[in-house]
Amino acid sequence: MTKKLEPSEDAPIIKKMFKLYPEGMSTKDIAFKFERENVVTSTGLIWTPAGVSRLLNNSVYLGHSLYGKTTQKKVNGKRVTMKTKREEQILVENTHGVLIS
Repeated sequence: MTKKLEPSEDAPIIKKMFKLYPEGMSTKDIAFKFERENVVTSTGLIWTPAGVSRLLNNSVYLGHSLYGKTTQKKVNGKRVTMKTKREEQILVENTHGVLIS
């Protein structure tokens, strides 16, 4: 199975985040800037520092795919999703086009 990155309406905003962060803006500053500028996600939500951080740490925008980030186990008869350890995850580089460099 191959993952494919389909650019969304958020692509220009994501590129802007990756420009602002190395220039010294924090995730909080970026979220606040977007809120002041009425920049929302493609689903109409406001950007939060956690949301900005999640995007900045997502290797998919560099053209890579990460597999095994979570695992599911049954606990008391219910399915529970848990994060896996970094060493249990599989990073496959250059699996699709790059959104940011």
